Amino acid sequence: MSRRVASLLFLAASVTVSSQVSYADWSRFRGPNGSGIAESDAPTEFGADKNVRWKLELPGRGISSPIVVGDKVFVTCYTGYGMGDGQGTVEDLMRHLVCVDRASGRTLWTKTVNAKMPEDEFRPPGVTTHGYASNTPTSDGTLVYAFFGKSGVYAYDMDGNEVWNQSVGAEPSFKGFGSAASPIVFEDCVIVNAADESLSIVWLDKATGKEKFRATAEGLGECWTTPIVVNQGGIDHVIVSVIGEVWGLNNATGKLAWYANGVNSRNAQVSAVAGNDGIVYATGEEAVAVRVGGKDDVSDSNTVWEGRVRPRYATPVVLDGHLYSVSGSVFECLDAKTGDRVFQERLPGAPAGGDEGRRGGGESGGGRGERGFGGPGGGGGFGGGGGGGGGGGDYASPVVANGKIYITTNAGMIHVVEAKPEYKLLTSNDMTFDESGFGATPAISDGNLFVRSNTHLYCIGSAE
Repeated sequence: MSRRVASLLFLAASVTVSSQVSYADWSRFRGPNGSGIAESDAPTEFGADKNVRWKLELPGRGISSPIVVGDKVFVTCYTGYGMGDGQGTVEDLMRHLVCVDRASGRTLWTKTVNAKMPEDEFRPPGVTTHGYASNTPTSDGTLVYAFFGKSGVYAYDMDGNEVWNQSVGAEPSFKGFGSAASPIVFEDCVIVNAADESLSIVWLDKATGKEKFRATAEGLGECWTTPIVVNQGGIDHVIVSVIGEVWGLNNATGKLAWYANGVNSRNAQVSAVAGNDGIVYATGEEAVAVRVGGKDDVSDSNTVWEGRVRPRYATPVVLDGHLYSVSGSVFECLDAKTGDRVFQERLPGAPAGGDEGRRGGGESGGGRGERGFGGPGGGGGFGGGGGGGGGGGDYASPVVANGKIYITTNAGMIHVVEAKPEYKLLTSNDMTFDESGFGATPAISDGNLFVRSNTHLYCIGSAE
């Protein structure tokens, strides 16, 4: 193989026990390990006058997803600039972490961080597509972690006291798209895709914020995906989907362990998702299934299948041997073992032609990825908090509760479909009374569906 693979920059570190998050918590983007699957149920029918337990107006805008930790819900937003009203300058930009009582919808506390300069300006085709609050927070049950792009990662306790903050870089963004990849907590670290800030994957000690590893690579350019972790062969692999490749980094060292051919698209903004059989799926104009593990280039040995799948922004879900995805309000099911299409159905209200015409037929802006691991570099920008990017398509990823798939459109229709290889639409719920837009992936916990619009947070639940 002619691909160049140099060493990753890293710092040695020990591993401690994992988090205190309870099984019912939805503590990161797309819930447990980014699967999008909840063990609890959620209402099938809801709307303006039905099963809305509470509604909270947020202090600002954003498309980051809510997370649920115990009796609290956390969400981020931004104010001061880029609100669509032409007011303010980039120096006025502020980001907020809001803590909400999950039972009542009452705001418990809000923490505000002034943007550190230089910051990306609010102009097309960049930040205007998703704003300045697209990174979903995460939590280990003791602290909650908010990633504010070039302004850094902030850790707070459950009472809102700041514990630490740490920069992960402040390089210029790719075409000014800004930051949106979401942090995750795994064992004793907060893992951050800081491609937009420093072309790096960064491991931070979750208790202190001290940097443990930094994997820096030119191949992270235009990568806005959120990592997942898969244990295979006794090794915890941090999986990142980048342009043209899927990477597996060893969580114990921060080094690249293996890589395989991935999605050859214009950029990487759809996060990888894992089945329960050691196979990960990368999508976004193309699709590839890769068996986790091995050493160096495993494209020939570990690629299970390659094909096409619709999602340009939304991450699919893998359930019972099938891969379910959505784009442009077109819902698709693939056989996860073969990549063969099982069905493709247009949801109510889907635009004519779906999303295909807007995607330019899978036009690619680059070839298979050049890893380019080495010293720190700059550039990058977008994806992970619920979506992003220009053009058509729905940003929110589908989520699953008790065998039902919830599909949120940008306009605010939430369709509920049976999670079976035979298409059956159960309900279409109209939330379009909120005209601000719905780019965030919902959270599910203990029978409730937490839905975030650009301006409000909703708790959907049956009357007790």
